[in-house]
Amino acid sequence: MSSFPRTIITLFLCCSVLFFSACSDPEIKKQAHFDKAMEYAKKDQPKAAILELRNAIQLDPKFANARYQLGLLYLKSGEAKNAFQELQRASSLDPSNHDALLKTAEFLLLGRQFEESLERVNKILESNPDHAAALAVLANLELVSGNLDEAEKAIAKALESEPEMDRLYILQARVLSVKKMIPEAEKSLLKALELNPEKMSTHQALTSFYLGHKKKEKAELQLIKTTKVFPEQPQPLLALAAFYMQNDEKSKAEEAINQAISLEPDNEKN
Repeated sequence: MSSFPRTIITLFLCCSVLFFSACSDPEIKKQAHFDKAMEYAKKDQPKAAILELRNAIQLDPKFANARYQLGLLYLKSGEAKNAFQELQRASSLDPSNHDALLKTAEFLLLGRQFEESLERVNKILESNPDHAAALAVLANLELVSGNLDEAEKAIAKALESEPEMDRLYILQARVLSVKKMIPEAEKSLLKALELNPEKMSTHQALTSFYLGHKKKEKAELQLIKTTKVFPEQPQPLLALAAFYMQNDEKSKAEEAINQAISLEPDNEKN
């Protein structure tokens, strides 16, 4: 058998060297881990995706996008502490990632670290003054600081930018309520409900608003409406039952409870 031509052997060896060099290149390997993680994430396999992103970060601790995606996965998995750490690191590595900055600011707001939260919000607003979500965090910060006029201005500016964002109207209602602008606050809550009528938390917010301002008739009507919007959910019926119990209407309360039990007869909590 004749031997291979020397040129073919040389070409084979060169290709082999290039192949193994590519396999050992950290940049290529980290990107491979990242790409695989994104595939797992699309398939709703968060544990596998998290593992791949950790592998990518182990190869490059300054891989900002990998840390950002890892933070989002932790957030989705309910691992708040890990999510905050990764999102904070991502935002410091890549200040242009406004979503990482925003989520970090929201974490800091919840943790009552107001100055740190404001610092990150300002970074977003410096480059994008009309960023609605950042303005919403700013409004919250002004609200907890007692700067009601500034809070109202911030949320109004946010609504100019995103007039269809229902949660902004709920925040506006909070600000207006503190300012004792009750009719205006009710109008904002009704607008939020109009924009997203299938959101139970907004129905609950409107009910709480009516109860907090001693508007019992409106509260009852809103509770009844909620049971009709969510006919297969026992929670609205139980809330309606609690309302009737507080108002000493036991027969109506019992009827609501029985309806809730009929929806989930095996639920011992009912």
